Amino acid sequence: MIDHPTKAQKSKVWLTKQVNSLLLAFGLLLLITGTGTLGYMTIEGWTFTDSLFMTIISISTVGYSVVQPLSPEGIWFTCFLIVVAMSVALYCFSLIGQIALEGELYRFRGMYKMRKRIESFNNHVIVCGYGRLARTTIPDLL
Repeated sequence: MIDHPTKAQKSKVWLTKQVNSLLLAFGLLLLITGTGTLGYMTIEGWTFTDSLFMTIISISTVGYSVVQPLSPEGIWFTCFLIVVAMSVALYCFSLIGQIALEGELYRFRGMYKMRKRIESFNNHVIVCGYGRLARTTIPDLL
């Protein structure tokens, strides 16, 4: 006999996959930030602070002016950094949107299944909660 995963197990697997994807995406953003910082330090000979600041304003597309004048190699590096960083950022945003949408669809599908199951009941009463009032009422319903 084949054991089928429960709804809770499926949900846990789905959540684990989504969290792993998000961790990968944000890890890539950190890697790009580190690479950009080291790139400016190497190519332009800037300090860590100037290099990190230039990397962050480049990949965030804030549009501040450059920290210091760029060499031709620095200009090419900045172009490359922006393209790669924006690609990863778009991936992150699409992943967040996908997770939100899939979560809503997953929840909607569950509610739809529950509603269909409830509609299939005949001569049933659904009691929500089992307090003092329900304990005295349920025997009358049976």
